[in-house]
Amino acid sequence: MPNQEDVGMTVPKGLALMITILASLTVIACKGSDTDKGLLDQATEGASPIAPTNNNEPPSQPLFTTPTRSNSLATSLPVTIRDSRGLDIQLNEFPERIIAYDSAVVEILFAIGEGQRIIGTHDFVTYPPETEDIPKLGSAFSINIEQIVALKPDLVFFFSEGFVDNVEKAGITVLYRKSLESNFREVANDIRMWGRITGANERAEQVATEFENRVELIQSTIGNVSMGQKVFHDTGDLWTPGSNTLVGEVLTFLKLHNIAHDIDGYQQFSPEVIVDRNPEIIITSNRDRFVHQDAFANVNAIKNNRVYTPNSDGLSVASPRFIEAVEELARLVYPETFR
Repeated sequence: MPNQEDVGMTVPKGLALMITILASLTVIACKGSDTDKGLLDQATEGASPIAPTNNNEPPSQPLFTTPTRSNSLATSLPVTIRDSRGLDIQLNEFPERIIAYDSAVVEILFAIGEGQRIIGTHDFVTYPPETEDIPKLGSAFSINIEQIVALKPDLVFFFSEGFVDNVEKAGITVLYRKSLESNFREVANDIRMWGRITGANERAEQVATEFENRVELIQSTIGNVSMGQKVFHDTGDLWTPGSNTLVGEVLTFLKLHNIAHDIDGYQQFSPEVIVDRNPEIIITSNRDRFVHQDAFANVNAIKNNRVYTPNSDGLSVASPRFIEAVEELARLVYPETFR
């Protein structure tokens, strides 16, 4: 058994090691003090004096900041958009003065609450009614560059490439993107794009999401409908869309058999071809052209009184109201399904 003196003098090994380390650090600090002072003097020579810290006062800037929740829909600048030439167009500010040579862009901007940015458009824009007071500057195929320059736009939009280079040479930022020719669902992404360009992401997302939801509702409503009713869609003077167009795609989406499915783009049909292909449904803005002509008397659509005239011209513009025209067409074609 160890004696009491031995017990009193015993120091745990861990504690002994700690004491040794602390003693060593103290010696090193004392030896290095003069050298460190010299180095500090050299480093701070000529520098502005640092004011002493008052420990009783809070620092002027917090040492740590609580990150704020970022708005996932906020647009950060610059905005970069890929154009139809494959070029990245960078916008360092949200454009305040936009000339839009495209009806769809005009309608999108008004739909997301940014129509006030439009200072000019083409001659054929009529919707929405607010566009009546916007200066009309020719068409995308016939423009006056001097007139454009005089308006001092931040951004000019074209759906055709014809005048892009000339306007860019005038020192104006141009965004050239082809009109949608297929996949009408992409209208929603065009809406989002203009939300980014104008900083109106939140409203653009609302409009785009509503568009997508309405598309899905139509699709689910006709889910059990069989394919096959033959349709002729007359866009005027017997011109009709092929399956590789926006309107042709809508017909397929609505489970209709487009009698012009085998053509590219738009083509004018003769009455003989229409009679031969014998559509069960005709969509036209000129009903009299069909119902009062003997040439079409034996066409099923005429015999069964299935010639429909939509109220909306929305299918002609790839804008937010495009879905309204699709809904109207669905109601006309499937009256029992869409009550």
